[in-house]
Amino acid sequence: MARTIRTTALPLALSALLLSAAPAFADAPTPHLDAVEQSLRQVSPGLEGSVWERTEGNRLGASAPGSSDWLLQTPGCWGDPGCVDRPGSRRLLEKVREDIANARYSVDISTLAPFPNGAFQDAIVAGLKEAVGKGNRLQVRILVGAAPIYHANVIPSSYRDELVAKLGPAAASVTLDVASMTTSKTGFSWNHSKLLVVDGNSVITGGVNSWKDDYLDTAHPVNDVDLALSGPAAGSAGRYLDTLWDWTCRNKNNWTAVWFASSNGADCLPTLPRPAAPPADGDVPALAVGGLGVGIRQSDPPRRSGPSCRRPPTPPADSGCTTTPTPTATTTRSTPRRAPCGPWSRARPSTSRSRSRT
Repeated sequence: MARTIRTTALPLALSALLLSAAPAFADAPTPHLDAVEQSLRQVSPGLEGSVWERTEGNRLGASAPGSSDWLLQTPGCWGDPGCVDRPGSRRLLEKVREDIANARYSVDISTLAPFPNGAFQDAIVAGLKEAVGKGNRLQVRILVGAAPIYHANVIPSSYRDELVAKLGPAAASVTLDVASMTTSKTGFSWNHSKLLVVDGNSVITGGVNSWKDDYLDTAHPVNDVDLALSGPAAGSAGRYLDTLWDWTCRNKNNWTAVWFASSNGADCLPTLPRPAAPPADGDVPALAVGGLGVGIRQSDPPRRSGPSCRRPPTPPADSGCTTTPTPTATTTRSTPRRAPCGPWSRARPSTSRSRSRT
């Protein structure tokens, strides 16, 4: 039987949807995913494929078949009052290094400011050096969301210089794009996603901030959790980051919103090279859901019929859904993406102005 997980790039309030809508799909193999997917098609159909997406055929990123260490829980010292031994933290850092070391094309990192530091930064650098040592030339993006009061202390050029120094000779084979972004100061909105996407094929995501002083170099580490998986859902995460970087690159000259730095003379990269279709040879369906906060879009783009549509289960007769779409407002986009699917349930105008979690 297929296992079910849900990955979130930015947290959304989905618990009410799960509780209220799931009974309609009680006999389905994945009732909760089906319920959330139906709600997303109703409230935000035009962002499918760029901000949210349902995929099949994913694999959990465990170290061995049947292992549960795809769930990356930090510090993992339950039952140890002194929290001296921290196997969860060690496993997370090793998984970060391992995934990056397998990169052939690209590494995409997002988190909340400040930038990854301490052993988190060491794991990133070690992975990049190993990947370069295999003969790969990599494009790397690191994006942090900065609250307005912290923005002046988050300096992408300084962090770029730190990474270049730590990479040493390997830096010549790594193109770095480093940015800090605040999408709205009046709306208190900035990136809050925590993602590590490698080649669009593997992803680590969850709640862990890459901060040594809160998670590692402290006697009282934060209890937090990430998950690791590979497959099409990693491509979903990469396309979500493309959406954030598209806005970031278009606003890189607006110093009140974006601070940007790069290495090796690179320009700001709204997209990264990835395989067209990651292998879908696993048994895990996943629903990746992100958020745009305030300032990236004023409304959802419209949906048009496309060849890659995934049609969800037919809703029950009393669900209120129809097959007649209501047009939504349009917004411009500077980078192409695949043609979105045609409307299935009643689509109403919706915005992406939900506040990012802070």
